[in-house]
Amino acid sequence: MKKLLLTLSLVLSASSAQAISDNAEFYTVDASTDSQLCFTAATKGYQAALDQGKEFGGKYTHFTKNTQCNGMTIKAFAKAYYQTSEQADTSTVSLYPANRTHESQLCLQAVKSGLAAVKKVTNISNLKCNGVDIKQFVRQFKDS
Repeated sequence: MKKLLLTLSLVLSASSAQAISDNAEFYTVDASTDSQLCFTAATKGYQAALDQGKEFGGKYTHFTKNTQCNGMTIKAFAKAYYQTSEQADTSTVSLYPANRTHESQLCLQAVKSGLAAVKKVTNISNLKCNGVDIKQFVRQFKDS
């Protein structure tokens, strides 16, 4: 009886873990470098996160692989959540402003209407969206 319950609980936990990873939506909680690396690992893969770490420079040039994402190594995190284009079914990303600040509204408007529309309203040279340059942010989400 104990073996049956143990087997059943393992099967149920494995299937629920699979369901969670298939429906996961990722977002960064803050603009920290570690959060950005974890987001990249989950959405673009482990190698993309390593490349981004090299771009950040400093300690991340060599130690990105030591970054922890939700209690997992970045490599395990990417393996658990990253889906290649062959694995992923088509899905859309819902974008909404993180808060009611003018900057958050501009970031959303830039994705929806394009950078030109935002440039008419304000100087975007120092504007950051989720900790990245607005131009990079728009490139990342313009087809969402």
